[in-house]
Amino acid sequence: MWPCHSGTVSIQRRNFGRVVNEALNGGGTLFVRKHPDLRVRVVHGNTLTAAVILNEIPGDVAEVFLTGATSKLGRAIALYLCRKKIRVLMLTLSTERFMNIQREAPAEFQQYLVQVTKYQAAQNCK
Repeated sequence: MWPCHSGTVSIQRRNFGRVVNEALNGGGTLFVRKHPDLRVRVVHGNTLTAAVILNEIPGDVAEVFLTGATSKLGRAIALYLCRKKIRVLMLTLSTERFMNIQREAPAEFQQYLVQVTKYQAAQNCK
């Protein structure tokens, strides 16, 4: 995803606690069962990544150029942003995959999802 503003999204890896590099299966379900007394929230990697990215987008952004637009993460980000009335230029050659995602958005926000097929579409991003 390339926000159409100056600046970049910075994500730093941090180690919180003693549990490191433990595989999370089933969106963390197996981990939570194995550690029932753990007093932290377990978040799936895609969910956490999307939250970090969305938190880094300034409030005045009106348009975003999104690569990987039809992946699980791209889909989640596009659907969230369109509900905020942010125009999302979704880079994908697959009209079918784009249309499936666009149909997932509420009707009043579908207009904010726009399929683009070339990187050059980002040149005029506002």
